[in-house]
Amino acid sequence: MKLLLNTTTEDRRHKASLAALVRGDHNIVVSSKTYDQSELLSIASRPEVKANAILCNNPETLRQLVPGSGNPSDWRGSILRFSIPVLCIAPLHHIHTVSHGEWLHRHDLRKLSAIHIPAQKLQWKPLQSYDEVRNLFGLHGTTSLFLVIDIETDKLNQIDTIGFTFFDGSFHNYVIPFYPSDYRDPEDLPKVISFLREYLSSTDMPKCFHNGAYDNYYLLRYGISCRNYILDTEYLWYCWYSELPKSLAFVSSMLLYDTYYWKEEGAGSRYDRWKYCAKDCWYTARCLIQIIQNAPPWVWTNYGIKFPEVFSAINVKFFGFNVDQEIHSGLKTEAQAEVDAAKAALLTMADEPDFNPGSWQQVSTLLYDILGASKPKRRSKSASKAGTDETTLKKIALQHPLIERFVDYILKYRQERKAVGTYYDAVQYHGRLKFAQNIDGTTTGRHSSNKLPLYIPNPSGKKGDDANYGTQIQNIPRYMRKCLQSDSGYLLGEVDKEQSEARYTAYMSQDLELIRALESGEDFYIYSTKRFFGIELDPNDPTLHDKGSLRQITKKIIHGTNYMMGADTFIDAFIQEIGFAELRAAQAMLGMERVPIKEFAAYLLGLYHKAYPLVPKWWDGTKRQLIKGSRIITPDGWTRLFFGDVRKDHKRLRDAVAHQPQHQSVAGINRALPELLDMQVNSNGEYILMAQIHDSIIFQAQEKVFDSYMLRTREILTSIEAINGRSVNIPLKTTYGKYWNPMKEWKEAA
Repeated sequence: MKLLLNTTTEDRRHKASLAALVRGDHNIVVSSKTYDQSELLSIASRPEVKANAILCNNPETLRQLVPGSGNPSDWRGSILRFSIPVLCIAPLHHIHTVSHGEWLHRHDLRKLSAIHIPAQKLQWKPLQSYDEVRNLFGLHGTTSLFLVIDIETDKLNQIDTIGFTFFDGSFHNYVIPFYPSDYRDPEDLPKVISFLREYLSSTDMPKCFHNGAYDNYYLLRYGISCRNYILDTEYLWYCWYSELPKSLAFVSSMLLYDTYYWKEEGAGSRYDRWKYCAKDCWYTARCLIQIIQNAPPWVWTNYGIKFPEVFSAINVKFFGFNVDQEIHSGLKTEAQAEVDAAKAALLTMADEPDFNPGSWQQVSTLLYDILGASKPKRRSKSASKAGTDETTLKKIALQHPLIERFVDYILKYRQERKAVGTYYDAVQYHGRLKFAQNIDGTTTGRHSSNKLPLYIPNPSGKKGDDANYGTQIQNIPRYMRKCLQSDSGYLLGEVDKEQSEARYTAYMSQDLELIRALESGEDFYIYSTKRFFGIELDPNDPTLHDKGSLRQITKKIIHGTNYMMGADTFIDAFIQEIGFAELRAAQAMLGMERVPIKEFAAYLLGLYHKAYPLVPKWWDGTKRQLIKGSRIITPDGWTRLFFGDVRKDHKRLRDAVAHQPQHQSVAGINRALPELLDMQVNSNGEYILMAQIHDSIIFQAQEKVFDSYMLRTREILTSIEAINGRSVNIPLKTTYGKYWNPMKEWKEAA
């Protein structure tokens, strides 16, 4: 097969890499010019080329070939069926710079073998009367193997369209509009909604969604519940390839030979919107069949572990935290005053009334060009070129007292502005701070979080003015928690797994000394300080938790080493979380002030290896496991596939090492979610499951029965696991209070 590659100037030099991936005898002609459709096909047809197919990753050409914005990452994997077909591919340099880049190119290039096979055609029908809906659903309900459902919503937080695909060996695609004006008789819509409530809640046929946490949240707002929702292509894909994107367009591009990107087609007429919804259902159904036919057995094992969590993710959207408006207002006022004060101080110090401390360009000019700070060398691509990231600023602060003063105000300004913009300005929904949780938002199994999928009314109608209620909840800072309270007559409770990641590291590595340190009953970090430095700390010393204390240094060493940080990464993490001055003070405290700081960091990390020597051997075992099979199986039975070569990419090994205790730590929390949700359902409103927060569960329960629900929550979260033949029981910390911060320790009554 002869191929024309239309690529970028940057990617021309990767032609050999592409040729090595293309199977069979292929001749590749390369061009990096920009063409429209007729020009591209003309070039491919020339006698000296005679291409059978075209590969395109030139973004300027792509914009000439497709409708919409022509984003190359969106169209990757699509086939454009011109007289000479075009396969859209990712940038060639991804072969070397993205962990799954080579694998993804190999996968896409296999489409060349089917590039001349005609694409399947969508057949669909809008149902615009109650009788049509009732008759067709009755017909297919008795013969279909499964039903795929997809909803479209508008900016008024209404469902505007629902798509349905019945599969009985053939695809039967229908769209039901949700605006009265779409019906021949507008009075039919209430009857249709009533019919769907009855039909979807009573039929046993399996229901399938793609990211059903979103669709079912909206359906439940209409009183529509889906019986036997047991299939979800997004979560199935996550259980197979947790590192890859999970959008329906991406999954379709991976599983279907004839994908054509359609996600920009729903912005036109009502008919266009309906067809777009029908395509979503049709593509989801086709992807489900491919997953059923091709997914390895371990994917279904993963799915059995992961899918039950979706119902708690739907549940938390309906609650959120009650906000104490008086405290919230006071905190916001204080933070805004800090923003204003920091900015005013900077304007005065810089003697520049137009100085903007939120502009990295202006901050860089001030510090390096005017004040003469020396910019530290960049060690990684993630480091700021401008030298204005927090870690770099803390480093240069020690160069001169004046620079330190500017840096203090700049960081204070950023911190308080983030507090105001991200948290205090988060729009409340009827006095509540709401949020969403995503069961597939991290590769480790922890839930991620974002704003509630409800739009704030947008009178302007401008797309840029769109916004959602709430904020993310997983990393919400302690200062914001002060205004988050339980509802009247309730108390908040939190059950947290203590030092669970460290314990799982100990038991997975089978390091008996580390196990002893964690299970001794003594403060783990005080115990380890003695092991590391030979210094006995007083557990009653009020300075133990101060920044830069020896206990805190030990804590950073353990955290850094458990996740395989090198000296440079450890330095950056220490500076960001504790401070550069504190790191220098630690050198002086240990009599190593003349030692280069990187050498000092390496010395600190080495203390862990001497104290707990089997942990590095466990790392080596993980590396061998990945080289052998590219997969890690954690003790709970979860299998994760890793891309990349750990022999060449140390970050891949760090990810695999960190994944194991992080996943195992949250696995017990996630397993408990269905039982906790059942407890809520059966409590008659006495108990509400609020959220999964990292390694803890937060809930609220009525004061009169709070103790019994705290006890039951703790019992559900208590589990004894077997790891390498040893029993592991992670201690649980239980706290309660009217506000999320502060909370008091809860103890069972004698």
